[in-house]
Amino acid sequence: MNKTNSQKTVEKIQKMLALSQSSSEAEALEAFKKAQDLMLRHNLSLTDLERASTQKPAKYVLYRSGKLRVWKNILAVAIAESNHCLCYLQRGTSISVFGVIGRRVNADAARIQFEYLVNTIENLAKEAQGDRRYKSSLKLGITATLHRRIAELIEQQKEEGICADENSPNSSALVVRSLYETLLQENLRFTEEMPKVKQKPKKPVVTSPEGFLHGIELGEDVSLGQQQDNSTTSPLS
Repeated sequence: MNKTNSQKTVEKIQKMLALSQSSSEAEALEAFKKAQDLMLRHNLSLTDLERASTQKPAKYVLYRSGKLRVWKNILAVAIAESNHCLCYLQRGTSISVFGVIGRRVNADAARIQFEYLVNTIENLAKEAQGDRRYKSSLKLGITATLHRRIAELIEQQKEEGICADENSPNSSALVVRSLYETLLQENLRFTEEMPKVKQKPKKPVVTSPEGFLHGIELGEDVSLGQQQDNSTTSPLS
């Protein structure tokens, strides 16, 4: 069966993230940035070809758990926005679900990136010296920085647009902002008949200030500077 462009794009993202399998947060963030840039170009191509209407929003699960982790939820919100999705929470008596609302290709990309960064954060926590409270707060610290930096990346794209590459033309800031707004409104319309489908994560509780600050420092060491070539080298500040 012939693969669609959307399927090919998701496979590219999977391969891109597979290139960085160490517990290096620098590599994880650079891989995330490249994947997010690829998704933005893909969504722009759909709009240019007037095929956007063929993909409708739907609900997709990111993870299920008997106890939802605040740091995972904060990370999911940032990843969802960067992939033109909204988050939703469904609480059950024993199992709760945290997921995203958006087009299938965007939801798939969000899920892949979420699983990848969760694995990276958990590996960093395993390598850290400290008790359970320290490591829990470390995860919160790393996630807080990732959330901020992903938000900064989105704003940079909205302010500067994206540069041309070998496969895509330059897209102005106005075009990028229009795309974000179009897909946001599309997702919001989907939620109109689903009250309380969106829910912001609970405010995190830091049980170890030292662990949280260590996590913040780990995140601050990562550069999200725009790559000028196709090198797989991850730049560090």
